[in-house]
Amino acid sequence: MWGYIWPIVKLMLIAAFAVVIHLVWKLLAVPYLERRRQKDVPNLYMTKKFYPLVGDISYCLEYVRTNKYHFYEHMRVAMEEKICDIKLFNRGSDIRYYIVS
Repeated sequence: MWGYIWPIVKLMLIAAFAVVIHLVWKLLAVPYLERRRQKDVPNLYMTKKFYPLVGDISYCLEYVRTNKYHFYEHMRVAMEEKICDIKLFNRGSDIRYYIVS
């Protein structure tokens, strides 16, 4: 009986390991590598810190807690750093480029 169960358990463990590896790649590695790749672009703005799972939503929540507009960072970048035309915004595995000119 155990001869039939062990191959099934082994396949389930391999599948679970593959799912974990995929999630780590999608949620941690891809956003970090994208930030590192875009680091040298002169007119691109990205936040100072990298929050892997929540991304830049943490900045929006911080602004909401301090009673500021939740896109305060976009306005600040557009007004103070006039050479930045593009903002890199990440939420989890979703990476977006916003035009702030």
